[in-house]
Amino acid sequence: MKLEELFLNLVNLSITASYMAAAVLVLRLILGRAPRWMICLLWGMVALRLICPISIESTFSLIPSPQPLPGELLYTASQEVPDDIQTWFRFLSRIWASGTILMLFYGLISYILLYRRVMEATKLRGNIRQSESIDSPFVLGFFCPRIYVPYKVEEADLKYVLAHEQAHIRRGDHWWKPLGFVLLAVYWFHPLLWAAYMM
Repeated sequence: MKLEELFLNLVNLSITASYMAAAVLVLRLILGRAPRWMICLLWGMVALRLICPISIESTFSLIPSPQPLPGELLYTASQEVPDDIQTWFRFLSRIWASGTILMLFYGLISYILLYRRVMEATKLRGNIRQSESIDSPFVLGFFCPRIYVPYKVEEADLKYVLAHEQAHIRRGDHWWKPLGFVLLAVYWFHPLLWAAYMM
């Protein structure tokens, strides 16, 4: 598949996913303090839309068209699709690829730097580590996730902080967050997906 075709497919997926992302944002306002699993499920459906190129058409669908930009856009020069649109698409597809590579590189370097920062962390117990080089608690690691907490966390607060981070591990957030970043790196050109990632 040529770069332009891949980019066109991703633009189509991002357009259709933006309807879902907008619907989830509205639902979050309506539902207020809905259970966390429900919100995660809704964002998971948006992620699935971004990953899965297959559309199931339905009269009840929120999405007007599964392919807003037709494939002929890239190859058919006519009055409707002039050559300069195709030239722009070639140019934009290269900018998209460069942006994706830069974002993935940034994510990898950030992960490595954070990992190196906590290499000297002291084992508290089990998968819990304490470090003086961090300001807030977090989970790090895919297959063997560890909880890192700063030394400055008061003993009285520690059990609550750990319960919060353990809830992240139980929900699989140490997998979902990186997956979300990879999707953001691929769809970095879409502002609504940035909002979705922040949510």
